[in-house]
Amino acid sequence: MSEGTGCYRREILFSTDFFEVVAIEWASESAIQPASQAMSPRHNHGWSQCLVLVQEGTFEDQLDLGMKKEIRILVKGEVLSTPIGARHEMKCKSQTGKTLHVYTPKIKELTEFNQFNSALEGRFKSDLALVGATDIDTLRNLLSHFKDLSVSTHSPYFMNQLFSGVLPQMLIAEEFIAQTKTTLATYEASPVLSAMESEVVSTLCEKIGWPTDPRCGISVPGGSAANFMAIHCARQKLLPQSKTKGAGEKVLKVFVSAEAHYSFKKACAVLGIGTDNMVGVAVDSRGRMDPQDLEAQILQCREQGALPLLVAATAGSTVLGAFDDIQSLSAICRKYELWLHVDGAWGGPVIFSQKHRHLVKGIELADSFTFDAHKLIGASLTSSYFLTQHTDILLESNDVSGGDYLFHSSNEATLDRGRLSWQCGRKGEAASFWTIWKSLGTEGIGQFVDRLVDLRDECMQWIQSQDRLQIVSQPEYLNLCVRVLPPNKKHDPNWSQHVREALKQKNLAFVNYSANSDGTFLRLILANPYLTFDHVKQILQWAIEVD
Repeated sequence: MSEGTGCYRREILFSTDFFEVVAIEWASESAIQPASQAMSPRHNHGWSQCLVLVQEGTFEDQLDLGMKKEIRILVKGEVLSTPIGARHEMKCKSQTGKTLHVYTPKIKELTEFNQFNSALEGRFKSDLALVGATDIDTLRNLLSHFKDLSVSTHSPYFMNQLFSGVLPQMLIAEEFIAQTKTTLATYEASPVLSAMESEVVSTLCEKIGWPTDPRCGISVPGGSAANFMAIHCARQKLLPQSKTKGAGEKVLKVFVSAEAHYSFKKACAVLGIGTDNMVGVAVDSRGRMDPQDLEAQILQCREQGALPLLVAATAGSTVLGAFDDIQSLSAICRKYELWLHVDGAWGGPVIFSQKHRHLVKGIELADSFTFDAHKLIGASLTSSYFLTQHTDILLESNDVSGGDYLFHSSNEATLDRGRLSWQCGRKGEAASFWTIWKSLGTEGIGQFVDRLVDLRDECMQWIQSQDRLQIVSQPEYLNLCVRVLPPNKKHDPNWSQHVREALKQKNLAFVNYSANSDGTFLRLILANPYLTFDHVKQILQWAIEVD
């Protein structure tokens, strides 16, 4: 494995399954022989952490953290520590140099191997059996084996979900969360993590554009839970007595677009509203909710004696990446006194982008907002937030008697945040997003969004030049919906689905698919922090080659 520009001697001093010690001798670029110039200056430790001691010389190190790069100059006696999952490039700035590297765990030969085929045929079933006790070294080996068999969500060729890639900052945060194992139920058990969550919530609300007071929010276990919380809080605001007495004979109606996330239907089921009382609103050709049809549906429900409760707008739909017109929907909600919720689980990060914030124009008019940091921004699963500009609604909706043994603080500065949630024990997941945000800065997150949108445009230009590829819908966001046409001008409306399965079976790429009236199509999600145009082009070239 090449160790970088100027590396001409690499010696493994000690190696085990769990760590490796390597001595490297270097020379500056001007001193390298032509044969050495073919070496790659970039190396990837996979899941290894790299500790480097500079024994002689001066070095420049460029650390690639996916969404940002950091450069550091190292001299004799200094130690460099790269986080797990990071890539870095070292260059010798002096005539010669020596470094000592410790990799924990040991670098594996196949750090870039993609495992996408889930048909493992029982290859580890016996290892899963829970019977007798197992020693710690065996456990570590088993988990390492399981990791190798798991789907490679860190790969840029993984686009099956609305997330991809593993950030070093996220891994650092996960270590902190695990080592401080505690619950966010009470402030006294988690003062730092509670403060982190409060800071994330407060600054997100500021980015939305809500006034300093009132506003509120809480981390929840996924975007589905945030959408659930929106209906829950909307009902509390409209019918305060429902918390203690139920909704009675009232029939509540929830309005969502045909492209909205299925979690709203689940929420209606769980909250007792009933799935039949979720009203589907028509969408236009780009998947955006039709305001005229929304108003017509509201009027019809009122004529039937039902009580309209909430309109759920979507900021970045799961298939097409569509953004509803929040301003128009807000005017309708104000007119008929409905709660306006915006599901920004996927498209929410555009609030950080100066170039693309227009996609959520009017977001400050919403009553509540769903934001997932574990999707595009790469925080750990799950780092989701329910945000609202109604200060007391979370407390009113979720606080009940019976928790006096646990909740002792009602002071706003040290509020037991478990009172704002239907959960008791809650993991400090906000630390993951806080760590990434602290690393990148607000402007850095916006620049990451902009970079991926630029990548999307580059991909679009190439796709449109290919005879056997068709764009299904002009993308507003980072969803590339592409239909692959069969070879030899055959007609097969399910060919894209066939292509998808072939790519997965061959462990080439893991992309998702959807369908419209013309048949199936591939849905490529641009989210991986290390994603390049060449990755997307390669996936689609493989797709064309499928027979």
